[in-house]
Amino acid sequence: MHVLPVIMLTQLLNLMWACLERYESPDEKIDKLLFEKYWVYCLAWSFAGLFETEDREKFHEWLASKNAPLPNC
Repeated sequence: MHVLPVIMLTQLLNLMWACLERYESPDEKIDKLLFEKYWVYCLAWSFAGLFETEDREKFHEWLASKNAPLPNC
């Protein structure tokens, strides 16, 4: 399915906002590793959510090649 890049970017930012909303107060900090995990999660769903299985596997391999914090499968 073809999706405009602006839609994927908007979805990425909306997902990040939803994940980080609980850290709005200055008292609540988020560590770097957790932030990176949120980023990879949001990136995967916003950009690769509509990919076919084969393309999702390629995207996963690309993320792994960039040393993204992926869950253990």
